[in-house]
Amino acid sequence: MIDIARKENKKIIILVTASQIQEALDLYDAGADYVVMPHFLGGNYVSVLIEKFDVGLNKILEHKLLHIKELRERHILGQEHPQ
Repeated sequence: MIDIARKENKKIIILVTASQIQEALDLYDAGADYVVMPHFLGGNYVSVLIEKFDVGLNKILEHKLLHIKELRERHILGQEHPQ
């Protein structure tokens, strides 16, 4: 698909996802501009949250309520995974 996309539009930016390191490396070899690895992003996100929450419990609870709201909205839409 990367080859087809590049042939159609030489200026296209190709972002793809991978779940395994070898898969990501293969996608880079195939010409992907950037490969998102959700498991690694999740770890990075948690570290950002920990730094944010260093300010206190109130920030954690505030973020928790927003997260619960988002999860409930996604559940109503029938989503099991973020889309």
